[in-house]
Amino acid sequence: THTLRYELTAVSPEDSGQPPVRILIYVDDELFLCYKGDSRQAGPCGPRIKGHAGAETWTRETENLLQKKEEQLRRMLAVLTNQQGHNEGFHTLQETLGCELQRNRSTGGFWRFGYDGQDSLVFDQKILTWAMAVPSTQQTKMVWETHAPRDDEVKAFLEDGCPDQLQAFLASLKKFPLVT
Repeated sequence: THTLRYELTAVSPEDSGQPPVRILIYVDDELFLCYKGDSRQAGPCGPRIKGHAGAETWTRETENLLQKKEEQLRRMLAVLTNQQGHNEGFHTLQETLGCELQRNRSTGGFWRFGYDGQDSLVFDQKILTWAMAVPSTQQTKMVWETHAPRDDEVKAFLEDGCPDQLQAFLASLKKFPLVT
C-alpha cells in the first residue's frame, strides 16, 4: 500500500494581516514537499528528497494548486471566525486530504476538515456529500459548501487526480535512494 497525504493548516493572525498557511505533503508517511504561505513557494522537504535535482519539477507542478488551496483556506478561516464571533485570539482551520493505492491497484481517498482542533467535516465518497463529524459544525459545513470545490470535483480528485499524483511521486522517488 502507498499513500499520499496533504495536510493544510491556516492560523488566524493576531493583527488584521493574512492568516499564515502551511501545507505539508507526505508520500508513504514521509515528508515530501512543504509550502509556506508567507513566501508562496513550495519546496522539497524530508531527507530523501531535499537537495536532489529534479525536485524543482514537483515544486513547479504543485505550486499553483497549493496557492489556490492557500487562498481557499484563508477565505474560509476568515468567514468562520467572523461568523462565530471569534475575532480575538488564535484559531485554526485544518484540512487533510489524500489517497491510498493498494497492491491490487484499487484506490481509496479521504478529505476532512477541522476547526480549532475539532473534527468538523468528512467527505463521504459513496453518497458524494460532506458529513458533519459533530452536529455543532453546521455553520462550518455551510461555509465549506460555499467555498469548496463541487462534490464531483472532489470525487474526481480522490479517485483519479490524487492516485495519479501519487504514482508520479512514487516513480520519481525511485530515482532517489534513501539517505541515512
